[in-house]
Amino acid sequence: MTNSIEVEVPHEIMDYQSKVMFGLTLRQFLASLLVLVLVVPIYIVLITLVDINNQIANMVIMLMSAPILAYGFIQKDGFTFAQIIKTKRDYHNSFKQRNYRIEPLKREKFKYQKSKEKELKNHTIIQTKKRKRKQRKLAKKSIKTAKKAQRKAIKECR
Repeated sequence: MTNSIEVEVPHEIMDYQSKVMFGLTLRQFLASLLVLVLVVPIYIVLITLVDINNQIANMVIMLMSAPILAYGFIQKDGFTFAQIIKTKRDYHNSFKQRNYRIEPLKREKFKYQKSKEKELKNHTIIQTKKRKRKQRKLAKKSIKTAKKAQRKAIKECR
């Protein structure tokens, strides 16, 4: 009898990231710091020197800081925001080839297809026979009219 202690380790342990300051990871902390360093002076310049409305200045600051914060904070399925954007860009810029696969016909469909082909052949044969009959009739009529015209020409010459 062996005495062993087994401890189950959850899979989420691999998702752990060490916190640097204020409960933020290094990536999140650097993104927040960069936003503060860029945004605060720009906000002060917009309010004091450019004399822009406070609401417009807030909107400008939010639009400037959103991509930086997204880069620092957004993660999905273990991918960072930059990796997600890169894969989406590569996907949309790649050559997409659609592969079509033709499945083999079943016997029933094949029999049905053969019967349809026979009907079409018969139909075309009948149509060609009708066309030939019409062509013969037209040829006979044209020969008759040519003979009549010839007879009239002979009578007039006499």
